[in-house]
Amino acid sequence: MEAIPNNLITTDGNAVTTEQDLKKNDFENIIENSPSMEIKNSNCGPYIVFIDKYKKVILICALLLIIGLVYPAFTVFSKLRSKGFTDPNSESTLTDAMFSRYYKSPSPDIFAVLSLHGTKVTDPAFNSAYFDMKLALISNIPEATSFISYFDFPRFHGSISEDGYKTFISFRLPDPSKYSLEDYQKAIYGTSLKVDFGGSELAGQEIPKRLGEDLAKIEAGSIPVLIVLLVFAYGGVVATLPALLLAVWTLVLTLAALHLVALGFNVTTYVTNVATAFGIGIAIDFSIFMHLRFCEEMQRQRPAPSAELLPVVEKMLATSGRTVLFSGALLMSALLGALQFNMYYLTTMALTMVFIAFFAALGAVTVLPALYLVLGRGLFLLSVQPLLRGADSFLRGLCRPDLLPEVGPAEESGCRPAPQADLEMMQVQAYGQVQPFEDSDGAPEPFPQQDLVPSPSSEPEEFVIVDGKVQPSRADLSSWDFQGVRWVVRRPWPFLLGLGGVLVALSAVFCLQVKLASFDWAALPLDSPLRPAFESLLDDFRGSGKSDLQLFLRTPPGRAVTDESFLRALDSLCSQLEQQWFVGAVGSMVRLDANLTLPDYLSIYAAPSPSGLRYRSQVLDPFFLADLDQVARVAVALTLLPSDPRLGEAVRKVRALLKDSFSEPSVQLEQAGVAGSAARQVDTLSDLRRVLPAFLAVVVSAMFVFTLLLTGSVVLPLKTIATAGLSISASFALLMFVFQDNRGARLLQFRNNLRCLDPIQLLFVFVVAFGLSLDYEVFLLGRIQELFLRTGDAQYAIAKGVSSSARVISVASVLICCAIGGFLASGILILKMIGMGIGLTILLDATVVRCILLPATMALLGDYNWYAPPPLKRLVDLAGLRD
Repeated sequence: MEAIPNNLITTDGNAVTTEQDLKKNDFENIIENSPSMEIKNSNCGPYIVFIDKYKKVILICALLLIIGLVYPAFTVFSKLRSKGFTDPNSESTLTDAMFSRYYKSPSPDIFAVLSLHGTKVTDPAFNSAYFDMKLALISNIPEATSFISYFDFPRFHGSISEDGYKTFISFRLPDPSKYSLEDYQKAIYGTSLKVDFGGSELAGQEIPKRLGEDLAKIEAGSIPVLIVLLVFAYGGVVATLPALLLAVWTLVLTLAALHLVALGFNVTTYVTNVATAFGIGIAIDFSIFMHLRFCEEMQRQRPAPSAELLPVVEKMLATSGRTVLFSGALLMSALLGALQFNMYYLTTMALTMVFIAFFAALGAVTVLPALYLVLGRGLFLLSVQPLLRGADSFLRGLCRPDLLPEVGPAEESGCRPAPQADLEMMQVQAYGQVQPFEDSDGAPEPFPQQDLVPSPSSEPEEFVIVDGKVQPSRADLSSWDFQGVRWVVRRPWPFLLGLGGVLVALSAVFCLQVKLASFDWAALPLDSPLRPAFESLLDDFRGSGKSDLQLFLRTPPGRAVTDESFLRALDSLCSQLEQQWFVGAVGSMVRLDANLTLPDYLSIYAAPSPSGLRYRSQVLDPFFLADLDQVARVAVALTLLPSDPRLGEAVRKVRALLKDSFSEPSVQLEQAGVAGSAARQVDTLSDLRRVLPAFLAVVVSAMFVFTLLLTGSVVLPLKTIATAGLSISASFALLMFVFQDNRGARLLQFRNNLRCLDPIQLLFVFVVAFGLSLDYEVFLLGRIQELFLRTGDAQYAIAKGVSSSARVISVASVLICCAIGGFLASGILILKMIGMGIGLTILLDATVVRCILLPATMALLGDYNWYAPPPLKRLVDLAGLRD
């Protein structure tokens, strides 16, 4: 065969081009396909150019903003409140407001349980000791008044324990917030009685104090451990700086925003702990996704040491940055749905999470890219890769040292393309070797020869196509996680039926056996000095400490509560209440003494006799009668626990009896209502049930729309909703096993006397866990879709996408669980439940659901995973949010 001259290359039968022309065309192709041209053609191009131009300004402004907001962020604690668990428009809350107008508060401010060294309450020695204690208390705290006790009202129902050795008393103060538990204990110091104090006011004082102590525990315990884990997860000390900066940015801005909100609205004290734990956790969650893509692009693009990292950061923003924005928007949408509930505890907790998601996502796409551009390759200084070389393969996989570019000479990196800036000085030969261009004088510029692209040995192939089918690479076949997911994909039915059946069974157990009620005082720490009084009321007194109802009655002008018609109607109401199976005791102005009958009370209130004056002075202020003209009160002690499902029936029955007893025109009331702990429980559950459908509609709709825009499929959003719901309800079943049944009480150091789950906390856990699980779902679906679009092979895309993302998701879930793990060390039961509930859901979702249930489901669906009606496809394409 005749050789072709070196200066001529035949391209077709008619055209002949010179070798110099071919070199020029090849060089133009390199320039056109270079990373700089990709930036110009990318949607993120103008934005990343702006970030690069002002990167130092952005970082300086971010640091100044953090420093400037430190003071308002950490002075928010004084603006917070310890209540907010009830609907302000419910009957119980409105009735509480009426009680507060006339009685200062709906229930006595302080109560105490008294005992005397094995002496019965009816013993004269106990009576003498009580009055000594009362005298000491009044002497040191003169504001104490309105004492209600067995000794002030002989034979008062329910004030003596069932064994006869304890009794409880109550009293009021004009401003109970002025005195602490220590003040009451000092006031009675030296008396012979053993006194355990309790009350909602004292509990409201202790919870913020304990929350501050728990916050210090989180900062002192979880954060150092988290930093160590970050160093190994990111592969270096300097590499953790972006995550730490984003965490500080998110925390400070969130607390400062809460301070601003607290200036005009009520904000619960729990937001500080939530902001600290979840602010750090979600910031790290977002930053690890960004860092992973940065390292992958460093491996793929392999920029030279002298080249800028602008193309790498641009690709990071275009992929992981987009995912982070989707995740943040999705989380905010789900949490904003919680603002429909009319309880400021729930709304401010949800608003806190909205602030966290917003500031974390904002920092991830502004501050992080600027920091990556400033640090450059310095990001990989102080690497821990040498420490990991002797570790087992699983640890090396978790820490992903294979994604960390080596820092050093080109010969140590194994592969280095020519710098982008030097392309103008090179000419390309047909055999892939690099030689210097000749300068204007014709003399060649010295330049070392090296491969333009990595050799096959230095860059592992991702997949190969044989006979039109995708075949895994050697690296995939040697990977245990790829092989495991591939095994699931090839046998989806056993995993789907087995795992799905377990999750469905756990969900059914939760729905059938859960008992819902507010924790109330049961949320107090085990070592709280208030717990003995509350627990004694619950265990030792028939009905008095389990739950109660407070009935408010106000007559119209011109009618008095001492009128005979009113007293007869009131006596009839009390008699009907005493006959109910759920009532333990009834107290009212016609139930002060068991020895008196209705005619006795009529005579007492009719004439100012000496006997009448004695009773009138007793009931005028203390507990049952605030104003002899128009206002009266009835106290009902129930034998039902707050978690008893029959409590709602009992409250509705009492409200019906109140309405019927005063239905006659001669005794009709101007105002009437039922308050108390039982009424609050029932009204809270009623409010949650009323708003729950609208809330779920917002959450599900937001999830569907965002997942549709991301994937262009209507099938994947429905699958995501189903799997997320199953994983959350299954984790709720485990939560019920631990907290409702007290199975983990000794290990976690708590005691749930009421044996229930708080519905408000469950709802908050659901919102946050649902949003975080979708965060991982968005990341994973983005990877699978990217591979599917490249290969067209659904099974390979699922196996490769899940296996390549599983470890990253596992690391992210472990880090966020570590961030909120401090909640388990809290003494407050509410925080324990939130921490364990969200932690269980995240771990279950990131491991079992994402690594097994998701690939099995997608494998069965096959190409239907990406189905969408043509109009929806056109709408998604028009939006331009799907790659």
